[in-house]
Amino acid sequence: GWLEATLRQRGALIAGRFAVLDVDEPRPTADADVLEIHSPPGRAFGTGEHPTTAMCLELLSETIKPGARVLDLGTGSGILAIAAAKAGAAAVLALDNDPETVPVARENLELNGVLDAIELSAGSLREIGRERRFELVLANIHRTALVRGAASLYARLAPGGHAILSGFSIDDAALVHAAWAAAGGTLAQQRERNEWCALLWRR
Repeated sequence: GWLEATLRQRGALIAGRFAVLDVDEPRPTADADVLEIHSPPGRAFGTGEHPTTAMCLELLSETIKPGARVLDLGTGSGILAIAAAKAGAAAVLALDNDPETVPVARENLELNGVLDAIELSAGSLREIGRERRFELVLANIHRTALVRGAASLYARLAPGGHAILSGFSIDDAALVHAAWAAAGGTLAQQRERNEWCALLWRR
């Protein structure tokens, strides 16, 4: 409930080009460059209030290029997949290994008018064809998954592609960094907020 309470207190959350707000909230701005992501009324689906989500949204807004192929691994509520679709991605695959999250994510995609623009599926990276490549990978997930899956996830990046990684503390950043450097990645940016960290990698 703390997310719902925070949303009621603060209204829309601005992260990069994105404004995350309850569907019943007044529009925060008339700026055509602001991309709105709507939350179901009375529910706190990934509002972006958590620092890891907010940092991912900021990095996404700075990194994504129109027409990009995007993978959102561990999509959860779907907020990052929604953001990618609204920012002009040509194709978005939203994947989560918890089947119970998929119906909730589907509702959120439909609410935001991007259901037809996003391929939503329950499963893991192993179930994606090895030939699929993405210009942008989003992974706001547990540190262990980012470390153990570094080589496999890095291999899915197209040449010149980027990966936005978060979901871990500043203390754990060195572990993620070591795994992705060993996979061949180049660190483009490190962002920190409170005790949380987000990394932008380039292939």
